[in-house]
Amino acid sequence: LIDGDTLGRAFPELQISSCTIYGIPPNPAFLCDPQGNSAMLRVDSCHKTEKVARACTQTLGSNVALSIYIMNGKKAKQALVRNTYSEAIQIGKGLLEKKPLCDLGLELVGKGTVSEFIQEISDGFSKGSIHIIDSFHAFTIDVQNEYLIVFKNGIPIVTTPDIICIFDEDGNTPLPSEKIKYGMNVCIYKKPAPKVWKTAKGLFLTGPRAFGYEFDYIERINI
Repeated sequence: LIDGDTLGRAFPELQISSCTIYGIPPNPAFLCDPQGNSAMLRVDSCHKTEKVARACTQTLGSNVALSIYIMNGKKAKQALVRNTYSEAIQIGKGLLEKKPLCDLGLELVGKGTVSEFIQEISDGFSKGSIHIIDSFHAFTIDVQNEYLIVFKNGIPIVTTPDIICIFDEDGNTPLPSEKIKYGMNVCIYKKPAPKVWKTAKGLFLTGPRAFGYEFDYIERINI
């Protein structure tokens, strides 16, 4: 098992990979569904691979396993975001031991009650927005499979590629978007992105503008 991966977090599209930055081609890519239907893809760019693979995935019931960015050990040492498995294990142990989240590298952004969660399936993605309110502030978190942007009273305060995490009110259980329900009391946290995503090439792939927003990455929280 290699202690690393090509993301260092979750992103919704295949071209968003450290392999893209280091010039490792996506082909050939292989996908297979639970019924054994399979396909091999040879596409001329990583962005086009995303579109073709997503179309195949939707045709196969939106549930496939994918093998992509096949590489040797030398390239893996160059391209992978390192120590992601060991870090995940460390955070998991910290949660089980009920350590403060700030000791696990997370920064509290805000807290409140989920007042609305608007979502739809569009182009193979789960897209939407989560609205969270407290006595003084209104937070909105935009979602495209993963959490992309946190707005506070309409102003962006945390943006992709930094990692946005929602926890239950006790701070013990992280909540992916499919677990968010109306009326939940939750806390919003930020975790800094791996360094590769804060480079010029990384921000081109993962910054707010890559997802259609008209503003740039915000590194510091101004509350």
